[in-house]
Amino acid sequence: MTYKCLVDRITQESVHKIKMLEQDCINIGVLGAGVVGSSVLEHYYQSRNLLSEAVGAPINLRFAVVRDLAKPRNVILPEGLLSTNMADVIEDPQINLVISLLGNEEAERSAITAAINQGKHVVTANKVVMAKHGPELFAIASQNGVDLLYEAAVGGGIQVVDNLICRYSPNRFRSVQGILNGTTNSILTRMSLDNMEYGAALSLAQKEGLAEPDPTNDVEGYDAAYKLAILASLAFKKGWVDPAQIYCEGISRIHPRDFKNADDMGYVIKLIGAASDTPKGIEAWVAPALLPKDHLLANVNGALNGILLQGDPIGDVQLAGPGAGGKPTAASIWSDVVKASKDIITGNVSTNHFSTEKATVLPFDESEHSNYVRLTIIDGFRRVENIGRIFSDNEVSINQILQLKNRKWLDEGVNMAEMAIDIDPSGEGNITKAILDLSQADYCQEIGSRFRILSS
Repeated sequence: MTYKCLVDRITQESVHKIKMLEQDCINIGVLGAGVVGSSVLEHYYQSRNLLSEAVGAPINLRFAVVRDLAKPRNVILPEGLLSTNMADVIEDPQINLVISLLGNEEAERSAITAAINQGKHVVTANKVVMAKHGPELFAIASQNGVDLLYEAAVGGGIQVVDNLICRYSPNRFRSVQGILNGTTNSILTRMSLDNMEYGAALSLAQKEGLAEPDPTNDVEGYDAAYKLAILASLAFKKGWVDPAQIYCEGISRIHPRDFKNADDMGYVIKLIGAASDTPKGIEAWVAPALLPKDHLLANVNGALNGILLQGDPIGDVQLAGPGAGGKPTAASIWSDVVKASKDIITGNVSTNHFSTEKATVLPFDESEHSNYVRLTIIDGFRRVENIGRIFSDNEVSINQILQLKNRKWLDEGVNMAEMAIDIDPSGEGNITKAILDLSQADYCQEIGSRFRILSS
């Protein structure tokens, strides 16, 4: 080693040690104190010594910004902690770490950007912001030499994000399947186990605080799509997946009879987010699906989330746990806070080992899946033969057609029949065209439900 290199090394080490000595405290500002934010604050005041020990330096909570100072909260806070002024956190030179929990997409995106540009490390739980604007925010964070961490954006307390970025990185993942929304999983569980109608199950979920007054984001699959976009981006490392390109179907059209039919056929019904890495690009969709009863996600019930990763050499990895709620989400947030705090102390920055270029997402119609279709027809001769011809003309292979018993029709002598069509793996576009042709047949009264069928 030359004399100059030795001097440079000693100088760098001295500067690093000085920085560590100067950084004797982690000062934190919190934006938002709703359900999750209140749990974050509560955990701090209950466990600040434990958190400080995990970091290796004192953690000091300086301000929490809220909209209404008078709003009742579930946690007792010291006088002077709350503020309605964002600048108290964003522009405070002593605050070096911001926990952003505003909820609103544009407000959160703006706050995160402003905090990063002030040289502050940021932890967020906002899946919408990260799914839609992740690459842009990663670039700004890199330019400013700070962390942007988002463990709580997917799966609440499951903590899958850091595993995909770090611990699982030597693996090549080929598929991700997940029950990614606790609200819809709770509704479907009640419809399945308690024979509830969709409307009644949704109302109960709203009363219990599991569903919003406007549940559209959950029940139509959009929430799950944002989470799936993040998971697929991290798992496959083929670019950042645009959630707008993920095919979405919700659960509002599922009929109680579908659960009986599924059970008779050996399946359960779940809202699944699924993504696969293919040679042509990433296939990604969110929709109700039939899972064999021995599938690893089949018994993930209630408000729990479950994630199944299939890769090499790791094999099948199942992660399950509370996917939402204040305390589980707060646990993931504080996990990120500990990680960012250690980076502040050491002067390091967490590196993203994945591409933030836009990923190629395949049109859903080009993918192939097994399907289940329930329909009502006017009973008559050669119906099965005619249905088979319609599907064959559209290059769709049928595994079996089941005629389902409807006790009310049998008792009343109604000349109707309900059928379930079990379709072999076929092109989604072909199946859609076959169903459209079938719906126009004079004997077809209703196309009921359509589900994808997953294998074990």
